[in-house]
Amino acid sequence: CITGMMPLTAGEAYVFGHSVTTSLDQARCNLAICPQDNPMYETISVDEHLLLFARLRGSANVESETQSVLQALGLTSKRFARCKDLSGGQKRRLWVATALLGAAPVVFLDEPTSGMDPASRRELWVLLLAMKARGRTVIFTTHYLEEADLLADRKAILSRGRVQALGTSRELKAQYGVGYHLRILVPSGERDAIAEAVWTKLVHFVEKAEVEEIAEEERTQAVDAPAVLAFTLPLPSLDAFGALLSEIESCKQKLGILDYELAMTSLEEVFMKLEDSESHNTASEALPAAPPPPLELAAAPDRYESARAARTFHEATRLMMWLRYRELVVNRVTVFRTMAMPIGLFLFIFYMSDPNGFRFRDAASRGTIMSGYGPFLPGFITSSLVTTFAVTLVKEHVTKVRHTLIAQGMPPLAYWTGTFFEHYAQAAILSLLVPICSCLTNQDYITEPRAAATAGSDAATHGRAVPAIAAALVYPLPMILCSYALSFWFQREESAIRTNLLISLFLGGFPAVIVNLLMRLKEARTAGLVIHGVLSFISPHYTLPGVMVGLNASQSSAAEHGWLSYFGEWQIFAPLLGGILLSSCLGVGLHHCEVRRFRMPAAPAAPETHTSIGMDEDVLREAQRLQSADPSVAACLYRGLKHTFTSKAGPVHAVRGISLGVRRGECFGLLGPNGAGKTTTLNCLTGEIRPFTQGQVFVAGFSIEGPGLFDSFKRLGYCPQVDPLIPHLSGSEHLRFYARLKGYPAEQAADEAANVLRRLGFSLEDGAKPTQTYSGGMKRKLSLGIALVGCSSLLFLDEPS
Repeated sequence: CITGMMPLTAGEAYVFGHSVTTSLDQARCNLAICPQDNPMYETISVDEHLLLFARLRGSANVESETQSVLQALGLTSKRFARCKDLSGGQKRRLWVATALLGAAPVVFLDEPTSGMDPASRRELWVLLLAMKARGRTVIFTTHYLEEADLLADRKAILSRGRVQALGTSRELKAQYGVGYHLRILVPSGERDAIAEAVWTKLVHFVEKAEVEEIAEEERTQAVDAPAVLAFTLPLPSLDAFGALLSEIESCKQKLGILDYELAMTSLEEVFMKLEDSESHNTASEALPAAPPPPLELAAAPDRYESARAARTFHEATRLMMWLRYRELVVNRVTVFRTMAMPIGLFLFIFYMSDPNGFRFRDAASRGTIMSGYGPFLPGFITSSLVTTFAVTLVKEHVTKVRHTLIAQGMPPLAYWTGTFFEHYAQAAILSLLVPICSCLTNQDYITEPRAAATAGSDAATHGRAVPAIAAALVYPLPMILCSYALSFWFQREESAIRTNLLISLFLGGFPAVIVNLLMRLKEARTAGLVIHGVLSFISPHYTLPGVMVGLNASQSSAAEHGWLSYFGEWQIFAPLLGGILLSSCLGVGLHHCEVRRFRMPAAPAAPETHTSIGMDEDVLREAQRLQSADPSVAACLYRGLKHTFTSKAGPVHAVRGISLGVRRGECFGLLGPNGAGKTTTLNCLTGEIRPFTQGQVFVAGFSIEGPGLFDSFKRLGYCPQVDPLIPHLSGSEHLRFYARLKGYPAEQAADEAANVLRRLGFSLEDGAKPTQTYSGGMKRKLSLGIALVGCSSLLFLDEPS
C-alpha cells in the first residue's frame, strides 16, 4: 500500500511528504522497492538488468554504480550470466542490488535476505548500514530477528494486520522480556546429578531464579551433544550476577560443567510472546483441538503403508481428475474466459449474422452461416481453452507443482492421464457445439444429402451429421496432446500463450477458411483438395474444420456430377482419420519421452581417486565407506554424483563428485553458499534432473535409475526451494489432496490436513483461503506441510524456512 501497488482501503500514507493517494507519482520518485518475489526478464543478463533500472532511476554514473553494488553483494562473477541461470539466493541478491541503485531517499526491502546464505546476508547488512550512514532511509521486513536487532533503529512488530509493539530493541526487551537466560552445558550422562548441585548454588545468589523449560529443538540435538541446564534470572537481580558467575567459574571443574553462557532476552522471545498473546486473543478462530503433541513424523507408526502400496493407477488418475476439476471450478475467471465467453460469442454469431450480413432468421433458411467462415469457428472458440491447458502445464513446471506431485507418489502416467481426461471433457463441450447448432439451424453442409443419397432422405441427412459429430469428438484429442507437447518448450507463460494462440488459429481456423474458398472455385478446386489432404494429416487443429470443409465440398461436387465427385467421401473422412493418426503419434511420442526421461541411466560412478591433498579426512573416509556400503539400509546414499549444465558460456559443473550417506532416522544438513550446488543435488536425488551426468543414487533403499525411482517416491516427502502451490486452491485442499495421494481415505485425509494446518499455526480461516492470498511466509509453511503430510519415512527439504 505504501508503495502504491495496492489501493488504501482507509487512512493515508506519505513518502517524503507526498501522499500516495493524491501524489503517487511524486511519492514514487522518492522511493525504491525490492519486492518479496524476484520478478525479472530471465533472458537478459545481470548487467543488463541493473543497467535498465539504473537508467530508469537517472543514476549519474551508471557504470560505476552498477559495478559497486555487484561487488558489494558478491555478484561480480555473474555479471554477464542470464538471470534465469542464477540460483534462488543469487536472484535475491540481484533484486536487492536493483533496489539500492540510484539516489532514492527511501528504500523498501521486503524480506531482502530470504534465500541468502549467511555470508551474503552479512554482506548485505554491511551495505545497508553504509546506506543508512549516508542518510538514506531503509524500511525492511524480515523473519530473521537477529537481523532486525542488528540493523533496525526501531522495530514494529505486526500480527494480523495490527501493530502489536513498537520501540527500540532495548525498550521491547525491557517491556516484554523475562530477564536473562543462563545456559549450562554438562555431560549428557551426568545431567541429573549436576543439575541438583548447580541449582543449590544458583538460588543462593538469585533467590527468584527459575528452572526454564528447554525448547523441543534444544532437546533433540545430535546423539553426542552435551545436555543443557537452563535457568531464568529476573532482571531486578542483575547486581548478583557477577558473584554468581564467579562462583560458577571457580566450581566449573568440580561440578563437571563443560561450558556456560548468560544472555539477555532475545528479540525472538519478544516476538514469540506477542504472537502467543495474539493467538490466545483469536483462539475462537483457531482450528478446533487442544494443543497438539510434539510432531514426531519419523517415529509415527506407518498406519497407512498398505494403503499407499495399494494406491493403484486408476485411483491416482481419479485423484488427478479431482484436482483438475477443483482447479477449474474455483477459478471463475478461467471458467468465464475459456468456457462461458466462447460459448456466448459462438451463439451470438449464430443468432446475429451470416457471412453476407443477413440476420439469423433470414440466414437460417439459406443455411449459409457455416458455408463461409464456419470452418474458422472451431479454432476460434477453442483457442483460449487450449492455450490455458498449455499455460497451466508451463506454470506447474516452473513452480515445480508437477515434480512435487510425482515426487510425492503420483505416477507420471496417471498425472498426464487424469489431466487429459479433464481437459478433454472441457474441449469436447465446446467442439460439440458446432455440429449441434448446425443441426438445429439446418445448415446446408449438415442437412443436405450427400452425392450418393437421394434428395430429401432423412437417413442421408442424419448420415451427414454423423461425421461432423465424430469429428467434434476426435477434434480435441490431437489439439490437447499438441498443447502438451508444446508446453515442454517454454519456461514462461507469456511465450506459451502467444505460441499456442497463433498455432491454434493459423493451423486450424485460417487454413480451413482458405481451403474452403479454394474448393468453392472451380479452377482452384484441385489445389484446394491437395492442401486439404496435407493439412488433414499434419495439423492437429484441422480435424473438425477439415470435416466441415469436406462436407461443403462434397455437396458442391455432387451438384456438378464432375470427375471430382468421388472424392466426396474421402475429403470428409481424411481429416477424421488424420486426427486419429496424429493423436496416436502424439500420445505415443509423449509417453515414450516421459518414460525415457525417468529411465535413462546416468554414467556409472567413477572409481574414487581422491587424495588427501586439499581434502578433509572425514570426507575421504565417508567416500571410501560408501564404496562398499549396503544401499538398502541407508535412508539416502549417493556415490560419485556429478552433474554438468551446458550453457552458451560453456559447461557449468554444478555437482562435482559428491559421495554421501544418510542413516535412517538421521537429520542431515547440506550446507553451502548460494550457487554451491545444494538445490541441484536435491533435484538429482528427487528425479527432477534426469539423467544426471554421472554417479549412483539410492533413495529409501531403491536405485532411482529405472522403476526403483517410483518405489522411492512412495516413501518420500519433498519441499522444493520454490512454493509448489496452485494459486486458486486453499491450503486445506492442498493438504487433503496430498494426504489422499499418500494413501489416506477421504475422511481421514481431512483430519490429517487439519492436524498439519494446526501444527503449522494456521487458523481455520487461513486454511480455507486460496493460496494466492497467502504471504510469502505462509506459502513456505504450507509447502513444508505438503512434505510433512502422510508420515513419509524420508523428507527432502530445500531451504524450508
